[in-house]
Amino acid sequence: MATVVLNKGSFRFPLGELSMRVAVAACLAVEDVGVKASIKPPNDLVVNGRKIAGVLCETFNQAALVGIGVNCLQTTFGGDLLDIACSILQVTGHEVNPIVLLPRILNHLKETLADEQWEEKLRVRLIRKESGPASSSAGQPCEA
Repeated sequence: MATVVLNKGSFRFPLGELSMRVAVAACLAVEDVGVKASIKPPNDLVVNGRKIAGVLCETFNQAALVGIGVNCLQTTFGGDLLDIACSILQVTGHEVNPIVLLPRILNHLKETLADEQWEEKLRVRLIRKESGPASSSAGQPCEA
């Protein structure tokens, strides 16, 4: 979907928090369009155990490169992805153009990067290893 270039010198938080802050922002954006996703560390957003989005953060000199990918309009996934991926269209039944979703992600990212209470938003969306819901629903239909 997009790569956002940020000045890591402007962060008022440890760099190690960046990936989870981005995941929270992406999660909030897909919630805006009717998808209840969870965050599966280190970098996935899942719905009923199926990956709907992912984030990847890398640094280069003073830049933080934030890659965000969201499955928006796919009607099917083949091969190895059949039981492990889903899209907003599959979950909600309506089309969400990536160009419409991207500003929502960017707005939530701006807010989450500055939010001192961001960890509460993470906590309520986080899949913990011991709970296992991400692995327990493989093969289940993709639903909100």
